[in-house]
Amino acid sequence: MTTHHAHTPLLEERLHQIIVFELREDGGTEYSTMTLRALYNYVVALITEACRISNIERQSSIIQRDTISKDDRQASFESAASNTTSLLHHDNLEQPTGHHKIFHKPHKERLGGYLHPRDMRRLVTPFSSSNEPQLMVRRHVMLLNFDPLRAIVLRDRLLVIVPDGADSILIDLERRVRGGITEMENQVFGKERPPKSSGTSTVKKSRSSAEFETTDEMHQLEDNDKKDSAISDKTEIVSSDDDIVEDEWEELQKMNWDNMPFELQSVDAVLQTVTAMLVVDARKVHHRSTVAMSELRGDAPGQKRGGPGEHAQERLRLHKDEVKMMESRVQGFVRAMNDVLDDDEDMTLMNLSRLLTHPERFLQPVPEEILHEESDEPELILEVYLQQALSIVNELDLLKGQIITTEEQISMQLDAIRNRLLFINTLLSVASLCVAIGSFVGSIFGMNLTNHIEDHPTAFTRVTVGTVVGMILAWAILSRIFQQAASTRSNWKSG
Repeated sequence: MTTHHAHTPLLEERLHQIIVFELREDGGTEYSTMTLRALYNYVVALITEACRISNIERQSSIIQRDTISKDDRQASFESAASNTTSLLHHDNLEQPTGHHKIFHKPHKERLGGYLHPRDMRRLVTPFSSSNEPQLMVRRHVMLLNFDPLRAIVLRDRLLVIVPDGADSILIDLERRVRGGITEMENQVFGKERPPKSSGTSTVKKSRSSAEFETTDEMHQLEDNDKKDSAISDKTEIVSSDDDIVEDEWEELQKMNWDNMPFELQSVDAVLQTVTAMLVVDARKVHHRSTVAMSELRGDAPGQKRGGPGEHAQERLRLHKDEVKMMESRVQGFVRAMNDVLDDDEDMTLMNLSRLLTHPERFLQPVPEEILHEESDEPELILEVYLQQALSIVNELDLLKGQIITTEEQISMQLDAIRNRLLFINTLLSVASLCVAIGSFVGSIFGMNLTNHIEDHPTAFTRVTVGTVVGMILAWAILSRIFQQAASTRSNWKSG
C-alpha cells in the first residue's frame, strides 16, 4: 500500500489535462485539452499519416513517370513498383497492398531515432531554475523545452503546451510564425520601411550597361586579335568569369528568402520568442541591480550623500543571487544550442520536409557532404540565437562584476567606519587611563597616614595642579603615539 500511495501523485501528474495550442501550416488554429498519453498518440498519428501521404505521392509520381512509354508499360510498372516499395518501407509504415515484393530497411540503417514516451516527460516537468532547457530532435518531430515555452514541431504544424498565465507568449509566437520573413525583418529593422530610392536601379542600370560595353569591347578585341591565340584564350577566360559573375548576380536578385520550410520557420519563431523573453528578463534584472547599486553607493540622482544602509550587503547578496539565477537560465539555453550544433545528424534531421520528400538521403551511413548540405540552414538559425544568448551572458557577467565591485566598495566604507570607531574607542581608553592615573594619585593622598604635608599651606594646590597637568600630558603623549602609529600603517598600505 505504501508503494501504491507513493506512485499516486506521479500518476496523477502524468494523467492531468494539459491545454495544447495547435498552429497549422494552412493557417488554422485550435485549442485542445488532452492528457500526455493522448498528446503522444496524436503526435505519432500525425507522423504516420504524413509519411503515408508522402509515400503515396511518391508512388504516384513514379508510376506516372514510368508509364510514359506505352511499349514497355509492363516493365515500367514493375520497375516503379519495386522502387516505390523500397522507398515506402524505409520507415516501417503501413503501405498499400500489392503483388510486388516488399523490402524493409532495418532500424539501424535509418538516421536518428523515433519519438519515445520518455521524451514526453520533459514536457510535463515542473519548471524551476534547475530545469535544463533542451532541443530534442527525433525523426519527423522536434521537441523544444524552454522555460516557460514547451512546443512540439512537426512538418506542417506546431503544438504548444499553453503555459499558465502567459497568453501573450502565444500571441507573439503566432505573429512570428504567420509573419514569416516580413515579421523577422520588422523585428530586426523596425516596422517602418524606408522608401526605395531610385539610386539602386540607377546603379544596376549603369552596372549592366558597363557590363555590356565591356562585353562589346572584348568582342572587338577578339575580332582584331584572332591570329593571336594567347590573347584569344585570355579573352575567353575573362568572358567566362564575367558570365559566372552575371549568373551569381542574377541568382542573388531572384533568390526567394520566403522558401523556408514550416518546421524551420516554427523553430525560428520559438527560439526568437525564448530569446526575447530572456532579453526582457535580463534587462529587468540589470535595471533593478543598477538602481540598487546606485542607491547603495550614494550616487543615485536626488539622493543625499551618505554611507551605506544597515542591510547593504544583504541587498547586494540578493541581487547577486538573482543575477546568478538569470545567468543559469541563459547558460542552459546556450548549452541546448551547442548540443545540437555539435551534432550534424541532429541538424540534418531538423529538415522534416526533406526527410519525407528525400528519404534516401537520410539512410546510414550518410556522407559528409550530405550532412553539411542538409545541416546548413538549421545551423544558421541556431547560431544566430546562440550569439544573442552569449551576448546576454556577457552582459550578466559584466553586471556580476559591477556587483562585486560595489560590494567591495561598501566593505571598504564599512571598514573605514569601523576603523574610525575603533580609533575613537582607543582615544577614550587613553583618556580613561589618564583619569585612572589621577585617581591613583588622589587615592594615595587620601590614605589616613601621617606624611607631614597636611600642614603645608599650598600642598593641596600643588598636588591638584600637578595631577591634572600630568593627566593632560599623559593623554597628549599617548594620543600622539597612537596617531603616528595609525598614520604610519595607512601610509604603508597606500604605498
